[in-house]
Amino acid sequence: MELKWLEDFICLANIGSFSQAAENRNVTQSAFSRRIMALEKWLGTTLIDRTSHPIRLTEDGTRFVETAKQSVHLFHKVRNDFNSEDSSKRRSLTIGIADHLAIHFFPSWLRQIEGSSPEYYFALLSSIKSGVSFFESLRSQEYDFLICYRGAINVSLLDPKNFASLTLGQESLIPVCKSSLLESMRYFLPGTPDKPLPYISYKPYSLLAKEVIQLTTLSSVAPIYLETVMETSSAQSIKSLVMQGYGVAWLPESAVEKEIQSGELKVIGNEKYYIPLVIEIHRHMLNTKAEIMGFWQKLVNNYMDT
Repeated sequence: MELKWLEDFICLANIGSFSQAAENRNVTQSAFSRRIMALEKWLGTTLIDRTSHPIRLTEDGTRFVETAKQSVHLFHKVRNDFNSEDSSKRRSLTIGIADHLAIHFFPSWLRQIEGSSPEYYFALLSSIKSGVSFFESLRSQEYDFLICYRGAINVSLLDPKNFASLTLGQESLIPVCKSSLLESMRYFLPGTPDKPLPYISYKPYSLLAKEVIQLTTLSSVAPIYLETVMETSSAQSIKSLVMQGYGVAWLPESAVEKEIQSGELKVIGNEKYYIPLVIEIHRHMLNTKAEIMGFWQKLVNNYMDT
């Protein structure tokens, strides 16, 4: 039995979809399915009712999911305990963070917190995982902290008895387009039914996709006419596609600030098309290593003073 089988099963139980769970675990769906079947074979029972959509856990699966969570938690806790005994690792902190936040937010934010001589060594685990998968890694203590946008994790999962959170800052998703494309095609928001804007979209399950969908379909803003031409999970990938002139997209302002200043990209529309985002940091209350508690107290003191 492999630890990743348990982590796969926990992810699948939370999401209810083989395809989305496989993408969150960064493996092909066929490989993911084989790992779930390998776990079932090892246990000698069926964990998943594959006839339902979305999939459901069998009775044995429902009984086993809590055991799986406790086992994963225990394995990571033992690892962390061994690491904490090594004085060379005592000030090492692991942070799960979305790729664009790791690139465009984290460096300047850390400089504000730590100054020019960082007291801690940080291991940033940045990927295209969804909030659910990031949360599972935080709960299993694979990560010491998680930095993400508010809403990336279901509020019901963040039980204040088990998790502590702080607000670090805020920014907006803004609609942008390559300047030359904007000038040649004369794109404007909200577009028209006859001339919808070519739109580069986030994967449907991501927070940023949901925020854009809410703006374009459910808000008080006039109807926005978009035609999806490409779809990907990563804000960095979307930025690259926008820079190549494939269409328009909503991107975090921190990710496109330099390109807007240089004139390579332009903002389409006014502020009513902006989507506000709040950046938060989370930690598991049971993860009480000295370096974690020390850094958390530093954050609390910093944000209480501001």
